[in-house]
Amino acid sequence: MNFVPTSNTMIPRPPKSPSSTKLVITTKQQQQQDAPPKASVISPVSTVQFGKDDVHLEEMKIALEEAEVLQTFMYKALNPPFDPQIILNQNQNQSKISHCRRSTNALPPRVPDQDQNIARPDLISRCQSDPSALPSTSRDAAEKPMISLADDCVRNGDIATGIALYQCVLKEQEKQNRTDPKIATTLHKLGEAHFATGKLELAAGFFQEAVTIRATAHGSLNQSVADSLVHYGASKLGLKQLHEAHDAYRRALRIHQKLHGVNHSNVGHIHTQLGCIHYEMGEFLAANAAFEDALDVYQDLARKTPSDQKLWMGAAADALCSIGSIKLNQKKYDRAICCFKDALSIQRQIYGPYHVSVIASLDNIAYGQSKSKRYSVASQTFEEMLHTQLTYHKFYNLACYETLKKLTFLYEKTDNIQCAYDVTIEAHNIQKRTLSHADPVYLKTKRLLQNLQQKIAQR
Repeated sequence: MNFVPTSNTMIPRPPKSPSSTKLVITTKQQQQQDAPPKASVISPVSTVQFGKDDVHLEEMKIALEEAEVLQTFMYKALNPPFDPQIILNQNQNQSKISHCRRSTNALPPRVPDQDQNIARPDLISRCQSDPSALPSTSRDAAEKPMISLADDCVRNGDIATGIALYQCVLKEQEKQNRTDPKIATTLHKLGEAHFATGKLELAAGFFQEAVTIRATAHGSLNQSVADSLVHYGASKLGLKQLHEAHDAYRRALRIHQKLHGVNHSNVGHIHTQLGCIHYEMGEFLAANAAFEDALDVYQDLARKTPSDQKLWMGAAADALCSIGSIKLNQKKYDRAICCFKDALSIQRQIYGPYHVSVIASLDNIAYGQSKSKRYSVASQTFEEMLHTQLTYHKFYNLACYETLKKLTFLYEKTDNIQCAYDVTIEAHNIQKRTLSHADPVYLKTKRLLQNLQQKIAQR
């Protein structure tokens, strides 16, 4: 943007070459004495013409040089963020001097088009601005950046913005063809976003509509149909609508088995979900069969894919724990203990001796041992579990206290109050060093210790 100086601002002249530049500051009195009378007042917006016969040319140049030095000094003092720039436009018969001020962050001036015949339209008609009037390739190019932006928003946690962008895309897509597979993709993404926010009813509706459109466009035996069915089943499972969830997972399972075979990873995951549904419905035999099918798939994948062996071994351990839980509910404690021990062996191999999965398996093993009235063995398992918890958590927390209560209960069952007292006093001493005396765990352990002391005193 050009800056036009006021009438009080002196006009700088074009700068000299660096080799000949010399800064000279003169007083106002000297300027008045040296400057010729005709050049003492120069209009800032006028054009100065120099003829060949002008005898005052050299005096005017000197006056302009002195005025430039003073004006530059004053301008920098008053406007430190900006630098004055001098633009000199010379024509054959005249020279124009103008003064501009530019921000250091400003963009460079736009370069005019070389072809002057190409002109940008002044107005954009409604037909041009309406996406429905654009060719399909143009609409696709306009939709992809918006979908990509919505995906990034959902991925980064800004789910509300992502949903709004998906809805804008969906609104434009539905103007064209409501059976387009692209609409099903947008509906599926909307379902995933609502599922992430816990709005399972809305999510289930979007997934169901996506299933319908994809099945119409691609046929029922299609991977995208199976994906939407799995998500629809997960939404219904979260809503505790178990029958609808079971039907969706069964349809997805048949598609995956026909497309990928019986030992595909997706087949194993669906077997796991079906096992959970049957377990929730109290159908333990069906749940056991589903988890055993999942176990077979995971074990086969662990053998065939050495690069992902730990991943599939971990999934196999989870399936074994699920089978063990079913056996506990069926009061088949020996079989349950065998399943949990197999899972424990895998978990220690994958995660090491101190891990939350190892702790859970030890707890289940000790529970099964205590239910089968093997109290001494169960107490040893609980002691091992308590040691693992202390090493894993680094301090004596509420979970450690619950294990301590189970251990003292088993000692009381075996009429071994002294052992219960010893393990409790040891835990209490650890808590004195690591916990505040007002901590709930410390207070609970203190009361437990007092109860054991009373029982010992009554003997």
